[in-house]
Amino acid sequence: MATTTGEITLQEWLGMSAKKSWASGWNGPFCGLINFPGNEGVIGPVVTAKLAKDFAEFEHRAEEYSASIPDGTDWLENYREWKCAFEMAAKDAAGKATVA
Repeated sequence: MATTTGEITLQEWLGMSAKKSWASGWNGPFCGLINFPGNEGVIGPVVTAKLAKDFAEFEHRAEEYSASIPDGTDWLENYREWKCAFEMAAKDAAGKATVA
């Protein structure tokens, strides 16, 4: 679920599966979600900030991609919801990190 934005997953969009990522040591965009086990763990502040950046940097490509797939409007809406969630989490984590 963590890597799903509609019926098309981030893995499918990027052409990178968790298995390929683990085998190659790939650390590209969205790797924090692709490699995140859905049944345990926490996404910490460093990965949260990287994912917020990934979602922001890839939004234009996501817009282009969504225009080429069925239900692309829904896919893009889900993408933007994930983007917003990571932006909010990154801001919250940054604020807490500066509190002594």
